[in-house]
Amino acid sequence: LWAMQTTVEAVEDAGTKGVFILNQVPPRGVEADETEEVLRAKVPQFPVAKARLGLRKPFSSALNAGLAITEFAGPKEKASQEAVALFNEIKGLLKCLRNAPH
Repeated sequence: LWAMQTTVEAVEDAGTKGVFILNQVPPRGVEADETEEVLRAKVPQFPVAKARLGLRKPFSSALNAGLAITEFAGPKEKASQEAVALFNEIKGLLKCLRNAPH
């Protein structure tokens, strides 16, 4: 959250849209839900992605191997499923933006 204002200003200065993505979400606890609540309250013009990327070892292992998570881990791995869900959500948001009246 500490970088939120700078990021919001950069996106707004560019005249574009933004979306918050929760990354390295712990498997238990309320931190992610609390963070989402704060983001929604402080920056209501930016949606928070429903898809979240968990705090999972395969993400760092894929990075160290120079691979995307979907190349590194199988499709049944949670990390791959989270990445695919996020990709599909963002693709849907972009499609909505493209089809929105200008």
